[in-house]
Amino acid sequence: MDEGDELEQAPLCRAKSNSVLATERLLAAKGLNAEQSVGRILSPHHHYYKKWCLIVAGMALLLAIIDPLHLAFATADGLYPYDDFWAVMVYIMMIIFGADMALKFFIAYDDPERGMVYEPKLIAMNY
Repeated sequence: MDEGDELEQAPLCRAKSNSVLATERLLAAKGLNAEQSVGRILSPHHHYYKKWCLIVAGMALLLAIIDPLHLAFATADGLYPYDDFWAVMVYIMMIIFGADMALKFFIAYDDPERGMVYEPKLIAMNY
């Protein structure tokens, strides 16, 4: 086996984008890593926040399917009372979306000029 065969058999590694590398360098300069939080402010790269975003995206997709069906096939007497399974699911999704809006005030953001911003006032103004 020659060197060319060894290079072809090496596992492919996914390279990080320039923005991710720049963010990691800025955080490293401040003594932080991408998943660290500062006080009550959570990094947008934290693995818990990424899982939360997947849950919210899944709920949004489910709501995009459920809502039109629920409205199209509602009985003539209106949508109240909400006593069926799908109506309860809509309530749960609205609670999750409300919690997601509140959570956004505690998630740092990446500013091109300042780098990762962890100040609550600036986060609120950006949101």
